[in-house]
Amino acid sequence: MPGWTRHAARSLLFALLVTTGGAAAPPGPNTTLVVTAFSGPVVLDAPVVVGVARGIFERHGLHVQTISVASGFEALQKVADGAAQVGNSAGTALVQTIGRGAHLASIVVSNGDATGKVPTDSYVAVIARGASGIREGHLEDLRGKRVGVRRRSDFHQYLFSALASKGLDPLGAATLVDAADLLGVLTSGAVDAIVSSEPGASRILRSTSGAILVQRGGNYMQFLELRTVPTQYLATHPGTIKRFILAFAEAAQFVRTHPDETTGMIMAHQQLGGLSREIVRSAVRSLSPDPRVSKVTIRAAQEGADFAVKIGAVTQAPAVDGLFDLRILRQVEREHPELFRDLPPVPDPLKL
Repeated sequence: MPGWTRHAARSLLFALLVTTGGAAAPPGPNTTLVVTAFSGPVVLDAPVVVGVARGIFERHGLHVQTISVASGFEALQKVADGAAQVGNSAGTALVQTIGRGAHLASIVVSNGDATGKVPTDSYVAVIARGASGIREGHLEDLRGKRVGVRRRSDFHQYLFSALASKGLDPLGAATLVDAADLLGVLTSGAVDAIVSSEPGASRILRSTSGAILVQRGGNYMQFLELRTVPTQYLATHPGTIKRFILAFAEAAQFVRTHPDETTGMIMAHQQLGGLSREIVRSAVRSLSPDPRVSKVTIRAAQEGADFAVKIGAVTQAPAVDGLFDLRILRQVEREHPELFRDLPPVPDPLKL
């Protein structure tokens, strides 16, 4: 069979599977889908929280069961191992996991910007101890200091990009301390500064005497959060994944347009460690749950891949265009444009 014919046949088969729900029998109502979500004071999973709390997934025939993970690397490992069908991680974590042989593909963006105009790293902050000698607004003061950060993560990538923007060597200007308990290492004096996400960053600033906000955001990188599935599951259950993407897009729109109601749902369903509503609302408003993928998104993923190579996390990053499978997302965009109308249009030069 000629190559173009085989390709057309595969595309037709995939379209039929999306319509019917899978390679075998169509999924019944309330098909269970295991989805990873971050533990602790994190609001990045707002679309999943909203989708469950408002019954959006159920209306689309899905029973979403969430399992807690401490990092995107753990989430992707659970997906690769079959413990979950949908994982959450930063772009650089996906690059590193696929680079080690996992067969995964991103199907939708959880947090990002397809237009190239939104500074999505405003979700991240650098905080210093008062006695550290580090000044507010002076990232260059991190030279020679100890900085607590989760190594190889998007927060590490943020610090790497921010230091490079100041003309510092991002590999050697500061001594990195791999830390999960950022508040603990900061208050104990084990580090001079930390890199934290919201709402944890605001909690640390308010609870730590003399803490200094060195930098919040700065548009040094796109803070790209992706939803990812095993390629085999996508091939055999495209109808289920279509239901997920459709429900996810609906929930993401609610997050964008109803931040106060979203805040209430997050506070009712997440382990936030006593954070005030004001702090959580501010964190929700800093999110950019734009599910679309454009050339800007691909460039952000490429930056995550370049970062992984530069720090030695992988010797060679996989092809970035192989990280995404957008066939179902594009169908949802065509069939349900109302779920994206509140978003600014992607400029024509940035469309894929």
